[in-house]
Amino acid sequence: MTDRLTVKEGFDFTDPDLYASRMPLTEFAELRRTAPAFWNPQTRDESGYDDGGFWMITRHQDVKAISCAREGWSSERNTAIVKFDGTSVGPDERE
Repeated sequence: MTDRLTVKEGFDFTDPDLYASRMPLTEFAELRRTAPAFWNPQTRDESGYDDGGFWMITRHQDVKAISCAREGWSSERNTAIVKFDGTSVGPDERE
């Protein structure tokens, strides 16, 4: 049997609306099964960066090992994925 990725192409793991409605547990489980290192492509319009996307490491053991490794893995800029909805709150608007 050949493993095939069944997460829908274009599925946006960084969409805040997704997390407001549900956790993508099924999609993450599928990635752990079929793509433990998954390239998630994104355009500049989607991410705000010109890097073409980001790698997702989907297995806990791998994330833990990578987090402890000092060589071979990037800890440079753009390592946090923040997606804004286009609005901002100014100092006078905060509660």
